[in-house]
Amino acid sequence: MYEWGPWERKENLDVWSTHTWGPFYGAKWPEEFERPRTCSFCGGANPEDVVRLIEKGWEVQKTDKKYKFYLHPPGYHDYIMSDQTPEGASVPFPSVVPPVKIYTMHIQTEEVWNKIVNW
Repeated sequence: MYEWGPWERKENLDVWSTHTWGPFYGAKWPEEFERPRTCSFCGGANPEDVVRLIEKGWEVQKTDKKYKFYLHPPGYHDYIMSDQTPEGASVPFPSVVPPVKIYTMHIQTEEVWNKIVNW
């Protein structure tokens, strides 16, 4: 268990749930993919679910933070880097809302670490 932050430090306080992707708060999700479970505390996606999405073509985006990554639908990077925008759309490519966040503190095995961080 990590000793980060001033919050209560006990095992099993948080739960994994797919409720983040419900129809409320403007959440949108590509229906052809199963929704990942997210942490009830930080909102980070379950690493096993992230690996499953990566294996289906989802793309990892690194950030300036060594502990945080984002995950986008297949083709997101190429589409966002192109000058193409779907007719009538204000956003070049429909990524998911809220964004899929990956926090390294949830990664428990070297195998999963290599599939996500070294993607």
